[in-house]
Amino acid sequence: MAFEVWILSTTIDSRLVWHAPWPPLLTILVAVAGVWLIVWSYRRQKFANSHIRIVVATLRCLTFAVTLFLLYRLSYRPLVSEKPDLLVCFDTSTSMNTIDGYVGPQAKRITSQIRQASLPDNSRINQAKAAFLNSRNLRRLTDRYNVRWFTLSGMVTTSPDSSEELVSEVQADHDESAIGDMILSAIESQHGKPTAAAILVSDGIATVGTSLQRAATITEHHDVPVFTLTLGSERPRPDIELNAVTAPPAAFVNDMVTVSCTVNGTGYDISSESPHLLLSFRRIDDSEILETQSVQLSDLPTNVHFSHQPTSAGRYDYVISADVLEGEANENNNVVTATVDVRDENVRVLLVAEQPTFEYRFLKTLLDRATAEEGSGIEVRTFLQDGDFELSQVDQTALALFPATSDELFAFDVFVMCDVNPEGFYAATKQRIAKSVSENRRSAIVICGTRKNANWIANDSELSALSPFATAAILNPSAVSTSAADDPLIEYGLQPTLSGKSSGNMQLSATPQGNESVWESLAAVLDDHRNYASYENLSRGVQSLGDLVRADRPTQRSVGITLHHVGGGRVLTHFFDQTWRWRFRQVEDPAGRYWLQTIRMLGRSKLLSDVDGLLAVLKDSLTEGDDIPIRATLYAQHVSNEEPVTVVIEKSGELVSEARLTPDVYYPDRFSAVIPAVAAGQYDAWLRAPGITPRAVKCSITVAARTTEQTRLAADFDSMELLASRSGGKSYTERNADKMFRELPSSARSRNAVLPAEPIWNSPLVAVLIVALLTGEWILRRTQGLP
Repeated sequence: MAFEVWILSTTIDSRLVWHAPWPPLLTILVAVAGVWLIVWSYRRQKFANSHIRIVVATLRCLTFAVTLFLLYRLSYRPLVSEKPDLLVCFDTSTSMNTIDGYVGPQAKRITSQIRQASLPDNSRINQAKAAFLNSRNLRRLTDRYNVRWFTLSGMVTTSPDSSEELVSEVQADHDESAIGDMILSAIESQHGKPTAAAILVSDGIATVGTSLQRAATITEHHDVPVFTLTLGSERPRPDIELNAVTAPPAAFVNDMVTVSCTVNGTGYDISSESPHLLLSFRRIDDSEILETQSVQLSDLPTNVHFSHQPTSAGRYDYVISADVLEGEANENNNVVTATVDVRDENVRVLLVAEQPTFEYRFLKTLLDRATAEEGSGIEVRTFLQDGDFELSQVDQTALALFPATSDELFAFDVFVMCDVNPEGFYAATKQRIAKSVSENRRSAIVICGTRKNANWIANDSELSALSPFATAAILNPSAVSTSAADDPLIEYGLQPTLSGKSSGNMQLSATPQGNESVWESLAAVLDDHRNYASYENLSRGVQSLGDLVRADRPTQRSVGITLHHVGGGRVLTHFFDQTWRWRFRQVEDPAGRYWLQTIRMLGRSKLLSDVDGLLAVLKDSLTEGDDIPIRATLYAQHVSNEEPVTVVIEKSGELVSEARLTPDVYYPDRFSAVIPAVAAGQYDAWLRAPGITPRAVKCSITVAARTTEQTRLAADFDSMELLASRSGGKSYTERNADKMFRELPSSARSRNAVLPAEPIWNSPLVAVLIVALLTGEWILRRTQGLP
């Protein structure tokens, strides 16, 4: 009868084998009987003392036991066995190259681990490498298991000594992520071999093949627990993006040029004490910062506006840049640029009034001074309808006769009509004024005063096209307080609207905060309600720049300043004529600054006489799958609801897509749309609109190819945890990755081969032991004089 006992080691398992000459019970009986006989025999003998007898009896019992041991022919039989397998599956898809925007203690911890492993960045694949390259963790694996390494390419053959090198060389270069198939293939390749566990290192994003949910169901039928190490972030990677930049294509020297853009932010954990984002504004070829602004991340998305006053002609390339915050996904979209063509030309102004009102005198003095000032860029001519013919002889800017011919009118860039009497002009003259604005891209300023309210221009058949109203019924007496009869002059303050705050002519200070403060400090306007206008009467496309807010009733508002397009020109309408009051209590002259900026802004229309419009994509970089935000700015004409503006997308001359553009609520010359995503490639976009030559307004669109791996970048923690729980394993993240290496289970070893047995019973050591026992007993008897 053969017996064996296993002795475990790291690479070789051994067993003890013996052959009993009789059944085990008989062996026990013989042993007990032999010991009893020896003890009984020595107790009967009356020699020496009891201690000597005990020693002699013990030596004799040991000799008997060794003799009994020899009868069992004990042997040592070694056999070769393997440690249990451990499957380690690395996700090597390109999504593992993602650098998530970690912040705070988590960022410091990951950075420290990456630095200790001498890896270049905090990508997900490098986080996995850092966990396995830890010498203590790797030794735990190689000492306890036969580690089998898998990637999306299949099993990687390596020796235990080269495991560190293998981990270091793993690259995330697969365009598809079949992690469900990878873990199932690794488990099925075992074919019943002892397997302690499987480790899946991934971000949980499976783009092809078996989903992790399906893999979790399948692994329930395998006796292999799956331990998952999920790397990455569930939130989109933090990113600040600047887009939708807006700037005038052309401007005059000393104009206040306003450049605007939209600031978007995603992926940031916005708290009550969210960090500020600093934006700077400068010229591309100059490192000097022209202006900075700070916005809170909690306010995003938001629009920012920067201003600059060019002092010389030339091409001005501006750049708005946002500081790169910690963990940003794309630093390249933190910058937008805009180009403005600055020209050294004069704006010719024709100031017309029926009588020399306070507003007329203020404007004439202001423009006369600007005309006399070198480099102001303004030339003014004036005409008083009730003025004397001899006035032109004493006033160099005064005209004796109103310009009547088309050539004479077309010589002016801006017409300022301050409380004029339309009946004092010939119908043909008024038609030429309207034509100069609509067809020759001139501009007009209509100031409604105490003599002529805003109804006059709407009722005039020749000039009604310049009116901001759809009908002549612009006055709303019912909205006026009945106390007006007792107190006909009511104080109103002018408050810029959202559009006004971003309009260049309304900037009375270098900063948005300062500009708001200046407007609040301006003297009130005294109105008798004759120009009270309601917003319901405004025509479509009219942009409100300022509201008249009643001082004693802030909720009562009326139209103050409007701007709208008439063909290729623009018309600014004032529903009050008391900007001269704004000089009161002011160190500087905000009214003068406002009017000069307004005239310069309107005078730019002539600079765009050869440009019908602009078409631009609002996003600097487009990737396959992205929708295309596009915006058109029309300079050629005003488009009504019945005249659609359409953008056409073509590729190699073939139609790809069409979309109707929607007019902007605040900027009637702007139209926008979002084009559905198209395939990767190069496209041409052009504008189809009434009065614009096809393909005259166009732009190019480049859409880069996007791999499937880049479509989803947020780590799927739920799927990874589901896979671990259903298979009997556990789920870990980078926070507790070291714990995973300690909690991996053990498994039975597998026997590969049996080596020849080595006898122990006939070993020389056994013979030496017997001789030693007998010799010891003999010496003891001789020294003690025993028989």
